[in-house]
Amino acid sequence: MAHKRTAYVLLGMLSIEPNKSGYDIRKAVEGSVGHFWGESYGQIYPTLKRLAAEGLIVADSAPSTSRKKRQEYSLTEAGQTCLEEWLALPFQNDPPRNEFLLKLFFGRDVPLSVSIAHVRDCQERTGRCWQR
Repeated sequence: MAHKRTAYVLLGMLSIEPNKSGYDIRKAVEGSVGHFWGESYGQIYPTLKRLAAEGLIVADSAPSTSRKKRQEYSLTEAGQTCLEEWLALPFQNDPPRNEFLLKLFFGRDVPLSVSIAHVRDCQERTGRCWQR
């Protein structure tokens, strides 16, 4: 199933650390892939809802000190498979975002050969991947 790349960022972040709220994911994005890939709350929350409806993530209510329920999300097996399939596809860079670096960042979820193939593809395409 084809998704917008925001979905893959969320799946990737949840593959690294499950049981995260939308707020937690946004902060994790800012502190890691945010240097080359941006996501806003306006993109994150609707995408989380859609991924949960599709069975790629599950939502659990976490204990909270405030009156508002806190939703935490975790990756399902189907979500992990979806992430791995996307990671294996050729990357598309649309500056200022860099999908090549995003796939390398989440590359621990696929065999090393997949990341090596991306590096070789990048070298063939441009001679260097990090140009803007």
